[in-house]
Amino acid sequence: MRAGDSEWLQRLYIEENKNHMDNDKLNSEAVKSANTVGEPASDGKGEAEMSVKTGKSADPAGKEASKAALEETSEAVSDEAAEGTSKAVSEAVGDSTKKKPKKEKKPKSEARIRGEQIAKIVVFLGLFCVILYLLCDIFEYQNDYMRKRYTLYKSFEPDTVDAVFIGTSGVDRSWIAAKGFDKFGISVYPLSTDAMPCWTALDMLKEAYIFQNPRLVLMDMRMFVIYDYSDKVELSKTRARRIIDVLDFFSPNRLDAIKRTRELMHEADPSEEKYDISYFLNFILYHSQWSEDDFEPFSEIGCPASKHLGYYLTKKDVKITKLKQSEWTDEREKLTDIALESLEEILEYCGEHDIELLFVDTPHRLNENEMMRTNELCDILDEKGIKWIRYSDKIYYNEGNLDKYIVWNEEKSVYSVDFNGMYWEFETFDEAFEYMQLHTVSRDEHFYDESHLNFDGAVIFTRLLGDYLVTNYGLTDHKDDPKYEDWIPVYNKIKKKIKKYRLAVQPEEGEELTEEDLLEMQQEEKELKAEEELDKQVNEVREKEDRTD
Repeated sequence: MRAGDSEWLQRLYIEENKNHMDNDKLNSEAVKSANTVGEPASDGKGEAEMSVKTGKSADPAGKEASKAALEETSEAVSDEAAEGTSKAVSEAVGDSTKKKPKKEKKPKSEARIRGEQIAKIVVFLGLFCVILYLLCDIFEYQNDYMRKRYTLYKSFEPDTVDAVFIGTSGVDRSWIAAKGFDKFGISVYPLSTDAMPCWTALDMLKEAYIFQNPRLVLMDMRMFVIYDYSDKVELSKTRARRIIDVLDFFSPNRLDAIKRTRELMHEADPSEEKYDISYFLNFILYHSQWSEDDFEPFSEIGCPASKHLGYYLTKKDVKITKLKQSEWTDEREKLTDIALESLEEILEYCGEHDIELLFVDTPHRLNENEMMRTNELCDILDEKGIKWIRYSDKIYYNEGNLDKYIVWNEEKSVYSVDFNGMYWEFETFDEAFEYMQLHTVSRDEHFYDESHLNFDGAVIFTRLLGDYLVTNYGLTDHKDDPKYEDWIPVYNKIKKKIKKYRLAVQPEEGEELTEEDLLEMQQEEKELKAEEELDKQVNEVREKEDRTD
């Protein structure tokens, strides 16, 4: 029994006793009153006493009157007692069931109200941003090789990348990071995409240092000489979007790339809007994918990482295209304003942050304009004291004349070889000649088109550049470091894939492709369609420039 119930019963018991005592008292008074009714005043004493003692009245009429009065009085007393008891019970029940009065809430302060409103706004904006981010992620093109490279780069353990190689498709078709690691144990990773616009290079460089701390940055020279962006607005927008879409959604570098791109496009063509929300919310541009039959939105969240350490591995890597000789000239042509401005910004930023730079011209055919701009770029870099390597020079395509590039150094008593910026010394002529043979690209065997090396050519270039980086920049061997265990097997995977591509082109006896291999190649073929279409646009632009010249 609860404490409140016990108290209630005790109060009820007291009230009942009190009522009974009052009833007895009233009944006694009623009896006395009834006995006195009808008695003469003179005789009252003796008879009254007798009637009280015996309960009988000497007068029958008086007795009847007394009885009636007694019954009436008793009935009234009983009704009053019942009413009192009921009231007591009601009060007792009410006391036991009545809840304690609630404390009055203090009114919220103005500061608290404002804080709650701000919190609600923050939550709403947060959810809104998440929805926008997911929409942009869903509608981005997942087969973009640059996205895959960048996704893998962000997944590396901190401080495990020796150098980054930023630039155009000439980077990821020429430098095989897995080969560089397999041969030298160095981690030099490509952050490149087709015809990367030079004004986005600095944003990519800044982004690279968010996730890693490379000791060296290799910068592709082709970005600054390939063509005049102001004359190719539509193509430039397409290329710039590839970088903008890759950079982290909320990154300030992405916002800067958007701002610079729109300003440049508006300057080149005033009909272009200076601000375009679709650059920030790219699903506005790419939402048409929803109508594609094979589009699966929830499978599009996120991006798969590159399987080959950023190397652009396709069936084209076993193709051979005979390349025409570059249009050699010693003349100079001024770089475009945006190329000069972008170059100055990169040099200034790297100088302020003590970042070592090396400019590299990867193997490809240059038309006369590109050759003149490259000459001009080398002059500017020499004035700034920045190192550069030109691997697009004519000597690398004239294998029959290699011996004339081997020079006897009388002072040091060594044979020296100068690969337009890459310099080696050998004790004997045969050693020097053999080295050049192993590191010389052939125009007849090592390209799959005029701008890109095939797999065999990329292996040669990687050996040459890797040796130069180890010799001149002291990059160390990481093959025994457990942090790089994911790098070790990649080159063997690439070689196995190349073997399958070659079997598809030219089957060998006893070697067959499995059904799984064929399905995988069909999927790769599908993913390459967009890439090839964009490559076609670039080649058309370059061919048109050739004809104009």
